[in-house]
Amino acid sequence: WSAYGQSTVVVDITSAGIPVPSTNTPTKNTSVTWTWTAVSEASTYRLKLNGERKGDNNATSYTATNLTEGNHTFEVASIDNAGNVSEYGKHILEVDLTAPPISKPSTSTPTNNPKPSWTWPSVPTAVEYFVNLYVNNTGSPQQISVGMSTSFTPSENLPTGTHRVEVWSIDSVGNESIKQ
Repeated sequence: WSAYGQSTVVVDITSAGIPVPSTNTPTKNTSVTWTWTAVSEASTYRLKLNGERKGDNNATSYTATNLTEGNHTFEVASIDNAGNVSEYGKHILEVDLTAPPISKPSTSTPTNNPKPSWTWPSVPTAVEYFVNLYVNNTGSPQQISVGMSTSFTPSENLPTGTHRVEVWSIDSVGNESIKQ
């Protein structure tokens, strides 16, 4: 008999695991990084943002810049050495650039009460309200957080004169309404 050649082949039709991307959402940042834990057996990752392929890479993070307001879907699949591609893991990010609506404060005027109260309508997206108190409408205001309260009463008596408050709120991602 003569010598013979030999070859073996490994057939691998099982893809590596599905990556699980994540990032903080909602956010007011327009530059965002998604991260995921490395998938065992993955040699590279295939990326998509809002349905558009963003290439393949071997990193476990992806940064998108200049995102617009609204929802953005990031997807990542793992690819093993045999070329098997997993299903896409996805994460939906909300970019919120919209400031809360303005709350206009009101009070009874004129008054003989040296501790008048101002009130304003609640803002559904507000997580905190702030007040600027201008004593006699001059100088730098006293900035006061009133939490989720929709009213403000000075802690000390106000002197005779004209006084003004500005009210604004912030939402869960830090967008600030215009002072009113």
